[in-house]
Parts: sequence; structure tokens; C-alpha cells
Amino acid sequence: MEAAACDDSFLAHMSGVAERLKLYLSGEGNWYSREHGQNELQAAYFSAEFGITECLSIFAGGLGVLAGDHLKAASDLGLPLVGVGLLYQQGYFRQFLTVPAGNRRRTRTMTSTLCPSGCCRR
Repeated sequence: MEAAACDDSFLAHMSGVAERLKLYLSGEGNWYSREHGQNELQAAYFSAEFGITECLSIFAGGLGVLAGDHLKAASDLGLPLVGVGLLYQQGYFRQFLTVPAGNRRRTRTMTSTLCPSGCCRR
């Protein structure tokens, strides 16, 4: 870390990465804002599962991964799309194999400190 902090080439690269992230998060310059400007339009994407990140365990497979890919693509384009789904307190379980017992599962209770999401309405 100390060597990287003194490496001008690395620091210039990281500065560029930080600027691109700042631009991406601001929404300025994305396709939607260039083509349609700023407006109040929002679209909702309803799905039972969203495969957004592994720490938000609200997907089991294909449907959730596809929904997550749709949200990522919409975000890259700057589309005003909001994912709407259910947040199960225990999420999906993790399945694993043990010797000699065989197939086991582990559940993890979602709490506000573990879950990178927020409740819009109860």
C-alpha cells in the first residue's frame, strides 16, 4: 500500500477511475439524459428475485440473475428504472455437502446491518 501511494502512475490511474465513478453516479452524460434530458419519469421492474450482489441473498438462480442484469444495464444507460421485489427475512438458504452427513443447508437472517437495502414502505 505504501509503494502504491507513492507511485505516480498508479495514483493517476486511480484518479481517472474515481472521476469516471463520480460521473457514473451523478448520471451526467449517460445515454438517457443525453437523449431525453432530466424528467420525472420512472419505471418499475417487478420481480420475485433480484441477483444484485451475493450479500443480498434474494435470488436462487436464473430469474434473479436475469433481473439483476436488467437493472445493471438500465443503470449503465441511465434509465429511470426501479427494482421492486420482496425482501425475505431469511433470504435463500446456502446449500453445501458434508462428509458423511451429505446435503446440508444454512440460513442467514437478514438484518438492517447485514443488508445493503432499505425499506420504502411497511
